[in-house]
Amino acid sequence: MSLNDYNQLAEKYRESDVKPDKRFSILPTVLKAVGSLRGKTVLDLGCGSGFFSRAFIEQGAKFVTGIDNSEVQIEEARKFAGAHEEYRLADAFIDSLPNADVIHAPFLINYLAKNEEIVNFLKNVRGSLNEGGVAVFVIDLPTALDLKKYGATKRVDGNMKDGAPMTITLYNGDGAVICDLHAFYISSETFGSCLREAGFSSVSIIEPVVSEKGEHLFGKDYWKEYLKDTQLGYYLCS
Repeated sequence: MSLNDYNQLAEKYRESDVKPDKRFSILPTVLKAVGSLRGKTVLDLGCGSGFFSRAFIEQGAKFVTGIDNSEVQIEEARKFAGAHEEYRLADAFIDSLPNADVIHAPFLINYLAKNEEIVNFLKNVRGSLNEGGVAVFVIDLPTALDLKKYGATKRVDGNMKDGAPMTITLYNGDGAVICDLHAFYISSETFGSCLREAGFSSVSIIEPVVSEKGEHLFGKDYWKEYLKDTQLGYYLCS
């Protein structure tokens, strides 16, 4: 199941690692959500070339397994893999998942158009958590705000209803287009309902943050508009 051919997009998509929002807010917020990783195993779904996976290792994770359905991106991730990283070619939506203490699934939910598909995926993730483990999901929640200077714009085709096609345009730090990605809109209310149906009993919404480095490079005023509405939802679930 793939709306976007990341084998074709891989080289361009790696440029997204320099986006201001990804480097200085999305990554720090994910790290805030997962908490201490000392001695923990992490499963990074849709790992791409390993942007988040490497950060988890740097934060002290015992072992990180990255899964992606793009051969090109997995091969790229393997080039820089250390002794405590493994990257597997697989489809997180249909293949069985290894168990882990922490499961990270950024933006994958928006690749599913139907609630039933979302719930089935969430059940698979929940069933792969070790006892006491947590899952972190990041979903796109587009609004009318233009966040191009931070790294992305999001456009929903037609009415904002669950399953509506959505186009996400990524921009580098200079405002040039990196690529367009295709996804589906899902409301925060619907996603919360899907989480409950999948059996997650504890759901916390994590407020986005900006790293000290991001504030230093751009200034606090630069981030004020972004933090008012990042158009992203961060969910910590168990």
